[in-house]
Amino acid sequence: MNKKKKSSSENTGQSSKKFKKSKDEKTPLELLLSKTKFHIYSYLEMYQQLTSADFERLLSKSKSTIHTHLQDLIEIGIIAVPEMRDIKGNMIYRLAEGYNEKIGDFDSDVDFSSPNTSEKDLLKIIQIESAFAKINQANSQYLVDFGKKINEIAKTGLDSSNLAMLRDMTKLKRDKKGNLIKDDKGNSISQFDLLSSFNYMSRAEYLIFREEWSHFLNRVRKKYEELRESGDELSQNDEKVMLVTTTGMPIKRLLEFLN
Repeated sequence: MNKKKKSSSENTGQSSKKFKKSKDEKTPLELLLSKTKFHIYSYLEMYQQLTSADFERLLSKSKSTIHTHLQDLIEIGIIAVPEMRDIKGNMIYRLAEGYNEKIGDFDSDVDFSSPNTSEKDLLKIIQIESAFAKINQANSQYLVDFGKKINEIAKTGLDSSNLAMLRDMTKLKRDKKGNLIKDDKGNSISQFDLLSSFNYMSRAEYLIFREEWSHFLNRVRKKYEELRESGDELSQNDEKVMLVTTTGMPIKRLLEFLN
C-alpha cells in the first residue's frame, strides 16, 4: 500500500498558517487598527482625555495590558506623552497634536497645480483615501459587532438594562409633555441614534452633494455654538458620543478596476 506523502510543512513541523507581521514591521495604521488600540483611540476621540484607570474600566483589561497598548500608541505618535496625573495618581492621556497625519503614515504633500498629476502623487492620493477607508471600516465594525452581540443576548432574553438602552437608541421625538412631535405630513419624527443609508448618484448629483455637505457641516457647527451660548443643557456636554461617517466612491470605476 502506498503511503501518503507528507507535505513539506508536516515534514519540518512548521505551521502552514499565514506569516504574521511583528509589531516592529507594522505601519502606524496597522497597529492602530488592532481591536484594543482602536477602542482606546475611539474613547479618546469621544472624551478628549482619559486616565489609565478609565481604560482598564472601559475595556475590562488589566493594568499591564492597557499600559502596553498605550505605550505603542505613544511610540507611533497617536497619543501624546502624558504629563499630568489625576488626584489618584493615574496618568492622563490625550491624542497627540497632528495625530491624523500619523495615522495615515504617508507624505500628504501632493502637488495639485499640475494639469497632469504625476504617478507618484496619484499613488499618494489613493494611499490617503485607502487609509481613511480602513478607519471607516473599523468604525462600521462596531455596529456589526453590536448587532451580533444583541442577537446572542436575545436568545436568552434581554435584561432590563439592555432593553432600556435599545429603547433609548430607537425612540421617537417628543415634546416636554411627552406628546409625539410630527412633521408637516403627520409622520412621527425619529431621533434614532442609529443611522445607516447609502445612495447611488450620478456624477453631477455627487458634486452637488459634496458642496452642500460642506455647507451643511458649517451650519451644524454654527448652530451648535449658538446653542452653547444660549445655555442649552444638551450642548454643554462636550463628549463626542455620536459618530457620523461619510464615504463617497467612484463605484463604477472601482468595479471596472477590480474586475
